[in-house]
Amino acid sequence: TRRSSDLNFRHFDEKDLPQMLWVRSWDVAMTTGSRSDYSVCALVAIDREGNIYIKNIQRYKLNFNELIDKIEQVADADGPDVHIVIENISIGISAFEEVKRRLADRIVRKAENSHLRKIQKCMIFASRLEIQKVFILKNASWKQIFLDEVLAFPGGIHDDMVDAVLNVVNYLAN
Repeated sequence: TRRSSDLNFRHFDEKDLPQMLWVRSWDVAMTTGSRSDYSVCALVAIDREGNIYIKNIQRYKLNFNELIDKIEQVADADGPDVHIVIENISIGISAFEEVKRRLADRIVRKAENSHLRKIQKCMIFASRLEIQKVFILKNASWKQIFLDEVLAFPGGIHDDMVDAVLNVVNYLAN
């Protein structure tokens, strides 16, 4: 088996980033139990050369109302230029409608690729990773959890961080 240190991820310092469109993607979960999936958000951009930058990933176990409040708080912290993408299945359908209402002045979109199988969803990301065009923020607190999910994907216990990143990559690629 491969170890996360063997993956082709590269690292970046925030101060070295080019100007890009950043997108905050939400992969939302329905329940808050100890074995439940997480609601995860990822802040991702793609530059003109097709490099993928993963700047931030956060994960939570929140009820619906707390989740909507958290999405709004994170959007306020990100600023008005960051697009918001919400998974378009299950609880994400209701979350999308409520966030769109609350953040009417922001660009809020559905992750239109939610119907794709996980392997199909990861094709762009996997091809960029193969040629070392995926960058993670240096010293990110969430990095090891994310790398572990990538290694286990699509059969791991949790794949929420990966799904949130894939939603942005497919949104920006389209």
